[in-house]
Amino acid sequence: MRPETTGIYHNTGMYKDYVPNAIALPKFLINNGYHVMGAGKINHAMGMVVPENYHEYGPDAGAIGGPFTWQELSVSTKAKGQREDILGKSNAVKSGILRDIYPGKIIKRRSLEATLPLNGIDNRLDRPLNGYNTFDWGPVSVKGTEMPDGKMATWAIEKLTENYDKPFFLGVGFYRPHQPFYGPEKYFEPFKNKLSLPAVMERDLADLPQVAKQYAHYHWSGSFARVTEYKAWEDAVRGYLASIHFVDAQLGKIVDALDDSSYANNTLIVLWSDHGWELGEKEYWGKHSPWQGSIKVPFIIVPPKNSRFTKGENDSFVSLIDIYPTIAYYMSVDVPNYLEGSSLKSVIEGRSEKVRDYSLTTLNRASYVIVKGNWKYIHYYDGSEELYNLHEDPNE
Repeated sequence: MRPETTGIYHNTGMYKDYVPNAIALPKFLINNGYHVMGAGKINHAMGMVVPENYHEYGPDAGAIGGPFTWQELSVSTKAKGQREDILGKSNAVKSGILRDIYPGKIIKRRSLEATLPLNGIDNRLDRPLNGYNTFDWGPVSVKGTEMPDGKMATWAIEKLTENYDKPFFLGVGFYRPHQPFYGPEKYFEPFKNKLSLPAVMERDLADLPQVAKQYAHYHWSGSFARVTEYKAWEDAVRGYLASIHFVDAQLGKIVDALDDSSYANNTLIVLWSDHGWELGEKEYWGKHSPWQGSIKVPFIIVPPKNSRFTKGENDSFVSLIDIYPTIAYYMSVDVPNYLEGSSLKSVIEGRSEKVRDYSLTTLNRASYVIVKGNWKYIHYYDGSEELYNLHEDPNE
């Protein structure tokens, strides 16, 4: 359901607080005879938060995707104990803090040795009210299997070796490449040489409304001005690429395990991200903008091998709200009438070219982005606007 229906425009509370009668996809699958399993960052939480939705839940996403604990990432020496997850369960991990002064906090725990922040930028300069630091990047001295995403992959692979007497659903909520851009050293190695940086035009915001400039310069996740001040742009991009490389390797392990299992021919795979990320485009750093870097996301569907499908890319407009009805149609069961997305099965099978003529993105209350054909229109809550032809001007 769209936020205009649910009333959810933020991360406060859970969907059950707003639409208590809604049946989420995992619960819908349970109601239709599936064994449902999940792990990681699902429903924007560290772990499972709605018990009715899962029969089993594996490793959670840890403190910002690991490898550090909440206490280790804290920017305050006053913090006592560990931050709890949304269920009130402590993520207690024995801390290896040797020097608890931020910045310059020294961590030594098993193979992990680090001085935080790794990038040397004091997070409090832009985000003084944030109790822990996520505006950071760099390699860490741990194995991939020690990172939360690595643990999720190992757990998912084990689940694919088990026998089930009913169809199953496996939801794996990888945390990376979300900031902070930490990853094992080996995943930074391919990007050690000079990198191409995003295209940035000088004074790109000069002709935009004031609210757009506020979006660009508000430090949701840190600021691009701080990145450039510390001459850290290339290292930050390197961390982003390494984070993608790391999680891609975890995904590959799961797909290999599926291909080696008895479920290889009749399993539907759906891969997506909840948002993109801007690395300096339009003077912006983060995920919370109306521009393409934030709102255009990876979305890949691999149909069951024993089903009808058309290979290749499709450039029609789709939305993440199409995932739920698509899976329901593949199950050959009635789709709940309150769903506002459309099944993509006919597009996947080549029986139709599209399910809609445009895409619609909501950016908080009363700010919207509509893309139709090559045209993109942004309407802000104060009535100001932007209009782009993405074919002629893909960088907006």
